[in-house]
Amino acid sequence: MMETSNADRAQWALFALTDFVEATGVDTASSAICDLITNLLHLGRGRGFDPQQLIERSYGMMLEEHREDPEGDMPAVQVSFRSLLDDDGFSDE
Repeated sequence: MMETSNADRAQWALFALTDFVEATGVDTASSAICDLITNLLHLGRGRGFDPQQLIERSYGMMLEEHREDPEGDMPAVQVSFRSLLDDDGFSDE
């Protein structure tokens, strides 16, 4: 069985984020991530899920996966992410 790395997970997220950016025109990396997470929470809430529980569970999963694969092979994924949105958006917040 092939091991899934955090770089794999980040790449899958980048696929979704790329479609989201193309559909919405979001122009900073931080806004794109926050807006997509927010919209996923709206989707889950509409299904009856508690958004806070989704956040807590997701954050816990991310920490666990990070402990198992702390470095991963992120450079290539980050190059692709920067080519999608090179403005991180944090200076405006």
